[in-house]
Amino acid sequence: MSEAVTEGLHKLCLRAAQRVVEDNLFDRFAIPASFADYVVASWPRAEPTLFGRFDLRFDGEHPPTLLEYNADTPTALLEAGVVQWY
Repeated sequence: MSEAVTEGLHKLCLRAAQRVVEDNLFDRFAIPASFADYVVASWPRAEPTLFGRFDLRFDGEHPPTLLEYNADTPTALLEAGVVQWY
């Protein structure tokens, strides 16, 4: 995947997160109200992510499908640096 494609996918994910914040859709993602307040307060700062990992499904015939995007989660470093080797 090229950097331009992954950057585009990252931007789409940020737009989706923006919608969650704007429309208060936290419950749809099982985000507790106590964390939702933190997200709403921090979102306008637009702090950059440090790292992220896309989990994609590709069957060779259809376009890839995004299954999950882990960005700045504590387990992402472990998954990206150790687990995937096994």
